[in-house]
Amino acid sequence: MSAVEANFFDALPVYQRFEDLFDSDAFIPAPDGWHVVVTDIRGATEAIAQGGYRYVNLVGASTITATLNAAAPTQLPFSFGGDGATLLVPECLLPAAADAAHGTRRMAEWEFGLDLRVGSVSVKQLRAHGCDVQVARLQLADECFQTMFSGGGIARAEDFVKDEDTASRYALPPATAEPEADFSGLECRWNEIPSPHDENLTLLVKARSASTEERRRLYRNVLAQIKAIYGAPEKHRPLTAETLLPSFSPGRLHGEARVRTDRSGWARVRYTAKIWFQNVLLDWFVKRDVETEAARWRDYIALLVQTSDYRKHDDMLRMVLAGSADQRRQLLRWLDTLREAGALVYGHHRAEHALITCMVFERMGQQIHFVDGARGGYAEAAKELKAQLADVYRGAA
Repeated sequence: MSAVEANFFDALPVYQRFEDLFDSDAFIPAPDGWHVVVTDIRGATEAIAQGGYRYVNLVGASTITATLNAAAPTQLPFSFGGDGATLLVPECLLPAAADAAHGTRRMAEWEFGLDLRVGSVSVKQLRAHGCDVQVARLQLADECFQTMFSGGGIARAEDFVKDEDTASRYALPPATAEPEADFSGLECRWNEIPSPHDENLTLLVKARSASTEERRRLYRNVLAQIKAIYGAPEKHRPLTAETLLPSFSPGRLHGEARVRTDRSGWARVRYTAKIWFQNVLLDWFVKRDVETEAARWRDYIALLVQTSDYRKHDDMLRMVLAGSADQRRQLLRWLDTLREAGALVYGHHRAEHALITCMVFERMGQQIHFVDGARGGYAEAAKELKAQLADVYRGAA
């Protein structure tokens, strides 16, 4: 890996505002020698319908955590999609990423009965198919960054990996016979978070134009309309310090224990008891504004809210918005007008709560908190988006 490729992530320009990503040349082409690694849970819809949406999210976040641990100290761009994840990996780290993904695949099957699909497409191959993979970096806090993707390559890679006609060609085999995964940093310790308003809207919006500039213009217009209807981002963020409550349910905490420990029953009991006790201390420290050597704990809650990924872009807009039913109806009417004009397709899902799965490498440093609507927000919204795309294809036939 050349020095330029090795430093690709660190060399990306840093932006402070999500909206600015669509007003400038924020997206930088990825090196040809990197690969888009895609993970996706087969049958996620059925698992969600049976009440397993927390585990679906947990497995999606586990893939990212394991791959970042395998690649450390090299920083990798990534995006969480609810029932899967996408990462950009240099070729020299592809074997390590493959083992991390397949270690996660084995864990998902053993622990939760979920079938994790793992595939990879090189950036060079995607460009040969007329797509590009471009990356932008958004700073959420001092040491916390979120990456965005543009250019159509991420969506095409997902199609290649998920389509039964091409899946075998792009399947990513493990590099070793017994692939292992390190899930250090993965946390799932919070109650479902009630909307600070009436509800949460999980929203996917995909521009249909082939022109990069027209797609950017449409996304700018969507963000402007959301601001006009819902107010500034801090008004519609689904997480607030007041609504975040640590969980004391052993059943809920046990999910993290199943990922982070071996299959020994006593190891899991001890781990669950440990994080239950940590949550008791966290709740006490926050309520009394305690400061320790590790942190001032009210500041940690504020940092958690600040580093949540409730808005992202990976060849489409993905958002979880807190608001009212009237605001949702107003926004969907506006989106329907653009859909009927052929400018976009979208999917949405309504829930009263949000769900977070966390990746915390340093308590007051590097971390990100993956946000989804409760009851399968992104996965459920994707069903509507796919149905709208199918209508487009039928109409074009």
